[in-house]
Amino acid sequence: MAELRTIAGVASKYFAQKYKNPGIHITKKGAEAYFDRLLGLLYPQLQPRGSVFKSADELSLELDKAQLELNYLLRNIGYQNSRGPISNLTDEFFHSLDGIVSQLDEDIDFALESNPSLKSRDQIIICYPGFYALSAYRISNFFYKKKVPIFPRLISEYAHRVTQMDINPGATIAAPFFPKDATGLVIGEMSHIGKRVKIGQNVTLGAIAVYKELQDQKRHPTIEDDVEICANSVVLGGKTVIGKGSIIESNVLVVKSVPPYSRVSQVKKQIQPPLEIPIQRSVERPVELSAAF
Repeated sequence: MAELRTIAGVASKYFAQKYKNPGIHITKKGAEAYFDRLLGLLYPQLQPRGSVFKSADELSLELDKAQLELNYLLRNIGYQNSRGPISNLTDEFFHSLDGIVSQLDEDIDFALESNPSLKSRDQIIICYPGFYALSAYRISNFFYKKKVPIFPRLISEYAHRVTQMDINPGATIAAPFFPKDATGLVIGEMSHIGKRVKIGQNVTLGAIAVYKELQDQKRHPTIEDDVEICANSVVLGGKTVIGKGSIIESNVLVVKSVPPYSRVSQVKKQIQPPLEIPIQRSVERPVELSAAF
């Protein structure tokens, strides 16, 4: 009897703490399966049985079903108390899909043009984890900007687990962009990435310090257009700007802004412009922090 009373006491405590106000509820596996299903509708190369639709009408009907599924999936996330706003949200999302797919198509074209190991669009879509991670980002970013709780992070963390690339849904990433061979990539929430940026494996775009008080401040760097960041480099800080056309070579820690068209090298421990692009300005060497720039 004493054991039963103990169990009853624990149950009463947990019920009061966790069940009376259960908060947000969304099935993790449901969100993950939904992302895969939606991506398969957008890119038939990813469908388990190949393209199964014989007409645009059939695809339209399937997309309508997908919107109803999303309404149901998001019904208890606390976005609003009624079903109306959820359907309005999903209406807006499905109207935005054309723009999202256009960005992804730009990303694919950029990857194909800039990476000699890539042979076709199908290869990128089917084989490359960079496409999967970027698809998750571009879809989850829509919901992040709409301040939808939990769901965008569920999608991004699912892609993180599958691809080993951690792209926060709050980051701002222009198209085209493609993470080339980017296992271990980390892109923080406040990062801004311009067009045609190339990033290698184990690159981190992060914060210098992590405090709760900095939650609403820009903590992560800005990477301007046409920058290349090579493997194992780390760029930190919300005030750090990597200027247009710069190259950050491998194994470099950057904590200061870099002028446009510069080359940052760990070996020479200095910033220098690429030889083929003349720069009419002197560059002072930033303060070193453990050979950091």
